[in-house]
Amino acid sequence: MGPAQDDVVEEQNERLAQELAGKVSRLKSLAFEIEHETKDQNNFLNGMVDDFDSSHSLLGKSMGRVKNILNMGSGNRKTMCYVGFLIFAFFILVYYTSSLFSRN
Repeated sequence: MGPAQDDVVEEQNERLAQELAGKVSRLKSLAFEIEHETKDQNNFLNGMVDDFDSSHSLLGKSMGRVKNILNMGSGNRKTMCYVGFLIFAFFILVYYTSSLFSRN
């Protein structure tokens, strides 16, 4: 090999090394972005776990209260039936009202 050929090979090596360095720096920046996004998503999921835990305990307490009311006596059962019917009627009313507004 002659000196001219050595220079060409060395120039190719330098160009390829620069391309490789650019790709490595791009991968590093992508890795930092992925790390940041992962931390954000983990924080979001931890917040959701806390929210679900508090909702679970709230619903558990509410169900306990409902069971206590149902176990108190037949007078309360009649009242609970009326309340359940009223809640059902309320949701039907809200549904029909929202469907009327969504048509307009």
